[in-house]
Parts: sequence; structure tokens; C-alpha cells
Amino acid sequence: MKGRIVFLYSELAGYVLSCIEALAQGDDVAVAHWPVHPEAPFTLPTDAPFALRDRSGMDAAALAAWVEEQEPRALVVSGWMDRDYVAVARKWRHRIPVVLTLDNPWTGSWRQRAAVWTAPWFVRRVYNRIWYAGAPQRPFAERLGLQPAVAGWYCADVEAFDEAFQRRAPERRLLYVGRYLPFKGVDELWEAFVSLTERFPDWELHAVGAGAGWEDRVEHPQIVHHGFLQPDELAPLVATAAAFVMPSHREPWGVVLHEMAAAGLPLIASDAVGAATRFLEPGRNGYSFPAQDSKALATALERIMACSDVDRAALGTESRSLALTWTPDRWAATLRDLIA
Repeated sequence: MKGRIVFLYSELAGYVLSCIEALAQGDDVAVAHWPVHPEAPFTLPTDAPFALRDRSGMDAAALAAWVEEQEPRALVVSGWMDRDYVAVARKWRHRIPVVLTLDNPWTGSWRQRAAVWTAPWFVRRVYNRIWYAGAPQRPFAERLGLQPAVAGWYCADVEAFDEAFQRRAPERRLLYVGRYLPFKGVDELWEAFVSLTERFPDWELHAVGAGAGWEDRVEHPQIVHHGFLQPDELAPLVATAAAFVMPSHREPWGVVLHEMAAAGLPLIASDAVGAATRFLEPGRNGYSFPAQDSKALATALERIMACSDVDRAALGTESRSLALTWTPDRWAATLRDLIA
């Protein structure tokens, strides 16, 4: 079909590129994107089967001209954060499918209510479809009134974790992957884990990430801080982890939870993690706890650490099963249906 599917994206990550690559197997694709975030310095590929363009080098006119050159047959736009993206979307809205992507869960805040009230004059004049992340975002998506509306905006590169699953050799290690920021729940994680170290002296917590809270990290002989790691550097830790922990105070989605489920890890996540609504079933493949509650987090950690290797393996197998319900190929098929 003539014309490209054009993405106007914010910060790219590996899982995004894997999904777009799956789409590019049957469609011509181009992606404009923000610069890589310095706290998560992901290395962009140089041989992607689609066009990549750093948006930071373009003003509004240059961006509009670049999109025009692509002869788009559909636009997929990362929210309404970027005014230049919004301007381009408005220009094309009456000619082609223009998809608004949404990862904000409905909170009922005055800002969200204002967005809903003004949707007929703003949102619906810029976009004509909506692709939201999952259950936490559905009420917001429905209130904005765009149709069609479908779930599943985010998807892990599950194939990238096949080898980790096949080569699972769990040791007594818990794994955290995320930024070192207060809202990520790292303070509660340090506190909860340290409270259990006397009872579980053979367990370790391995933490991967960077951020403003790095200098304030808790130093403990059973906590290993790795800093930021590229995916190939992270793989050995994933293969040897007994469980994955995501203690965020707020997390609109959190694709890393899907990734760790794909690797066959039991999961521990706060009830503020959006992806847990799809990939964590308490008791089946891990445990949930109230966000910001370090005692409840410690209880969840203890349940994982105290159970047998056989039981943890069973939890991990269920994680893998849940992860495979959503793959990049299914993501690509969903987008094709959405813009058909």
C-alpha cells in the first residue's frame, strides 16, 4: 500500500523498536523521535529496517516538511506533549488515520477532566483514533470519545527474552531494573529488603539503573548496584534472578514487567504498576502490594524468598505464559486493524 506509517514518538526504547520492526515486515515505516534520555542511554540501531529521524534537529516547519516527504498513510502520535507533533497531526487528521497513543491512567484530576471537557474542540480535531495501554487507561480513553479505541499500545520484545527463559538458572537473587528516583519506590525497596537480610543471609538484591537518587542509594553487603546496563549486559542478571521487583509509587504501564515475565521470572509489583493489570495475577505468578508500603513489600519479598525452588519455578512458568499473550507481531496486527 502506498505511503508510510509514520510515528511521531517521544523517547525510543528497545521494545518500541522491536514492535516497529515487526510492523515493518509488511509495511513501510518512518519514525521521528526525541533524543535518547541521558538516564537511560539506550543505543539506537544503525541498521533498522525503517527510517529513523532525530526530532531535536527539526523545528516545526522542518518536521512538517519531513512528514510530507513520507507521504504518510497513517500517523501514530505520542500523546499531545509535543506541540509540533500536534500541529502536524491536526494538518493530516481529515485525510488519513491519526492515532493518539495514551498511557495516562484515569485519576480524575482536574487536568484530565479539563482534557475530557475540551475534547470536542481539541483532541477530536487533532486525532481520529486512540490506542491506549490497558485497563488503567481505558476510562480516560473512553471519556475522550475517540473511536475506534483499542488497548495494547505497549508491548515487550518477548523474543529477546526467549534465551533467558530457556537458560534459566535462578540463584537467590532479587532483581530491580529502573531509575533511581523516589517515585520508583527504591527507598521502600532498600528498607524492605534490608529488614529481611538477617533471616535470609544467602539472598541478594541486584539493582540496575541510574538517576538522581544514585548518590543516596543504600549500601549493604547483600545489595549490588550495577548502574545502567545495556540489554546484552543485563541478560546474565535476568537469567540468574529468582524474581523481579517493581515497587513504583506510580507507573502508568511499565513494559519492564512484561519483559521480566517473558524471561520467566516471578513478579512482585505495587498496585500502582499499570502492566500488572495484564501480566501479574497474584498467587499465580507473583504477588502485589500497596504502593509506598514497605512492610507490605517486605511481606511479598518474604513470600518469594521463603518458598521452594520448585514453587518459584512454577510461578515463573506462569509469568512466561501470561507474557506470550501479547507479542510484537500481535501489536503490529492490532495497529494494522486500527488504521484500516
